[in-house]
Amino acid sequence: MARDRLNISKENNNFVEELKEKGILDIDSSYSNKDIFLLAAALGIDSPKNLEGGKFGFVRLEYIHSYEKALISAITLGDKKNQNEIDKFSDSEIEYANSERCAQSGFETLKEIVKESQGDEDLLCDKLMSKLDFLYQKNIKSNLEIDDNK
Repeated sequence: MARDRLNISKENNNFVEELKEKGILDIDSSYSNKDIFLLAAALGIDSPKNLEGGKFGFVRLEYIHSYEKALISAITLGDKKNQNEIDKFSDSEIEYANSERCAQSGFETLKEIVKESQGDEDLLCDKLMSKLDFLYQKNIKSNLEIDDNK
């Protein structure tokens, strides 16, 4: 049977429902699951982990547009070291599985940040932005600077 969704763990789905219910980060039912998934994948890009427990179909693939597909592809492409590995990145199943692993780790990071913030929304936003900025500096900006020096 062909894949039709991006999955997250059932535990992480419960966490997302809690975020929506409590309005944490102003996340409510109007937020798309794909945006929440991509945030989690970004947070977990450095430390992908296998999904634990039962899986929950979180994002229907029919709702993934080309720019989101490009982000998912970039997650996989970013850790390839040579041309042979890069050629494999066009395999959608590999890309989806890798993005799910990054999201799994990212949800763990987000849970930790939410817990550390103890309900202080400003602190939560500051911690989240610091983490995302760190990941940008490490994974994007440093690579751009290397390319500029060639």
